Amino acid sequence: MDRKTLLAFLFSLAACGAVETGGPPDTIDHSGPDGGGATSPDPIPDVAPTVVAVDPPSGSRVSEDVAIAIRFSEPMDQASVEAALGFPGSAAPAFSWNPDGTEVTVSGTVPYPEGSSAQQVEPADFEVELAAAAADQGGDSLDGVLTLQYTLRYRRITQAFPFSQTLSGNCFLPCSGTWTWVVSGENSSDTTVTNRGFLTIPFNLPADISVEAAVLHTEVEAVTGNPFGELGDLLVDDVLYDAIDDNSLYARANGLGALLTEAQHPGVGTTASFDMTDAFADDYEHRAERSSRTQLRLRFLHDSPEDPSYDSYHADGNQDVVRLLRDETRLRVTYLIE
Repeated sequence: MDRKTLLAFLFSLAACGAVETGGPPDTIDHSGPDGGGATSPDPIPDVAPTVVAVDPPSGSRVSEDVAIAIRFSEPMDQASVEAALGFPGSAAPAFSWNPDGTEVTVSGTVPYPEGSSAQQVEPADFEVELAAAAADQGGDSLDGVLTLQYTLRYRRITQAFPFSQTLSGNCFLPCSGTWTWVVSGENSSDTTVTNRGFLTIPFNLPADISVEAAVLHTEVEAVTGNPFGELGDLLVDDVLYDAIDDNSLYARANGLGALLTEAQHPGVGTTASFDMTDAFADDYEHRAERSSRTQLRLRFLHDSPEDPSYDSYHADGNQDVVRLLRDETRLRVTYLIE
């Protein structure tokens, strides 16, 4: 081919665009969500995010303070996820995200069902739902609605146990009789006589419960003299006894604390609530050898002649006692049961 013919051929190819005229080739921008760039001449199609794991999985039994971790296939728009998540209960749940935004943990409280008898309260179920409005960072909505179903592991039961007349009463020398109230203090006509209230509280509870609370409630029925001013605080002792006698009256015991304090100036109608959860839980743990009962002694801080401070407190020459209403004196126990 001569030179003239060759030049004509190359010119015709250039006119048809078959030869690049210079400059870099087109590139694809992979920096956008789902791998597709908004300015890319050849974008990769957007992909809807999916849920790849849930812990605990749907169908699990959970506690009332529940935390559910949801992991996604890609980083999510956190605000959209939190707005799209439906969680039961009156209080809003709390959210915690991992650093790259692919996993959220939602935490909240779904209260156990409550009642006064385990036979009357059924286990409760609840749902957590994540709507399709949840979106990834590119605005793509979730691939379908996520519905999680759970069962609460426990039921919360509260029962009130009154004290028994058989091993309850008011101890002085001699100890005898059946009492409709509980009295503590001193009889000043005989300084060897001390009144101390004894309570035996039988409880009938199923096995394998978890004691949450045990509170002794009472109310003052009458006050004679000035027992709190003369004798100090009214204390609660944890004791074990088979009969109300001299041995149980002065036997060593586990002092639990003050039921009514001198600083309160308790009078008729004064109510008191005394938390004895640990002591009751111990009685429950050893219920076989303790005959399924809690036993308490109510005594004043300075009510005994054996007390070195007795003479200085016992000064007015009058009878100083407090009486507690029988019908208002009971132990209220709250426990969890599966």
